[in-house]
Amino acid sequence: MTKPFPAWLAGGLMVAMITAAAAQTAPGTSVDELLAIARQMSPDLAAMGLDAEAAVARADAAGALPDPVFRGEFEEIDRRAGSLAPDRLGMIKYGIQQEFPLWGKRGLRETVARSEAGAARERRRAAENELVARIKTVFAGFYAAHEAFRLTEDLARAVGAIAGVAERRYAQGLGNQQEVLKAAIERTEVQTDLARLDAEKRKMAAQINALLNRRPGDPLSLPRDLRPIPPESTLKLPELLERARLANPQLAADGSQVLAAEGSRNLVDKNWYPDVTLGIAAVDRERRFTGYEAMIEFKIPLQWGLRRAQEREAAAMLGAAKSRLDATLARVQGEIEEAYWGLEAARKIYRLLHGAHLPQARLAYDTALGGYEVGRVDLATVLETEQRVRRVLLEHLKVLVEQHARLADIERLIGGEL
Repeated sequence: MTKPFPAWLAGGLMVAMITAAAAQTAPGTSVDELLAIARQMSPDLAAMGLDAEAAVARADAAGALPDPVFRGEFEEIDRRAGSLAPDRLGMIKYGIQQEFPLWGKRGLRETVARSEAGAARERRRAAENELVARIKTVFAGFYAAHEAFRLTEDLARAVGAIAGVAERRYAQGLGNQQEVLKAAIERTEVQTDLARLDAEKRKMAAQINALLNRRPGDPLSLPRDLRPIPPESTLKLPELLERARLANPQLAADGSQVLAAEGSRNLVDKNWYPDVTLGIAAVDRERRFTGYEAMIEFKIPLQWGLRRAQEREAAAMLGAAKSRLDATLARVQGEIEEAYWGLEAARKIYRLLHGAHLPQARLAYDTALGGYEVGRVDLATVLETEQRVRRVLLEHLKVLVEQHARLADIERLIGGEL
């Protein structure tokens, strides 16, 4: 008779299968995967996209004529003798009036609204670029934290081996108790580093979940690799500055605001010329149609002080918009130069660390460890070389993150990928 499958074991297998499936479907292996999720799930981008749609809708309505006005007039109303109550209605007029903005005002209003809609679209694109740059930088930190934890785990095992050698030498009378204590202290320091790096991993994961609009604690896959850094030949400062001038979304938004301000100033100038209201009415006299009436109406622009004030306001707003554009251009150019030279410095430091310092530090550590095992090198030298390897490793990963952070800044400022 077949024994029933234990319920606790079935439950354990089910949990393991669910955990494995969640790990396979959890995002986090690449930055492109995170960016695709963020673009779909970000509430800020969704809100700014709706703002842009609203601005486009306003632009579609800006050039339309105002609603016509229906007007009914009751005239020649006789009152009853000895009373204020009406007795007889002599004439009724049924009329329609329509205001017509002249002198190109409708076109100017639409131009202003279209420019403001363009600014809203560019602000949405600027927000997306900010989010993309933030995710790229945080993902680089997430990757570095995992790599640092993994490499520090390797060092922890190596320090454990050193401590074992120290204990064996002490047991054989070849070492002293001080060396055993030093090895134990170093092992504790490495374990402290592991705890710190584990907290760093969790912090980066929390930032990624927040940027993706996911729940706190949602699982993330292990980061697989970082994007390659473009070669130096493709990163020329004058070309980056020109790309930013043409494609930076904040510059484009400020440029649209300048166009809107110019349109508003032209519209204020046109306000010196009045709009015209035309009307036509049918006349009903004693319940009998007797003819038509027509009317024309316009305002007389006598309030010079009001219009002069509007002109000054429009001119000041245009000047402010141009000044903001100039300030944004100067800021963007300065930030690009700062990010460019920061990337160049990080690239050079990374080459030195990766190509020289790290191999040298590892070689010195392996040599010292081998010498200590045969009694030619003291423990202090071994621990010193191990600490140097740890420092160089952490600096190596720090510079790696710095490269990707500066690259993300450049791409944010030029408005696209490199």
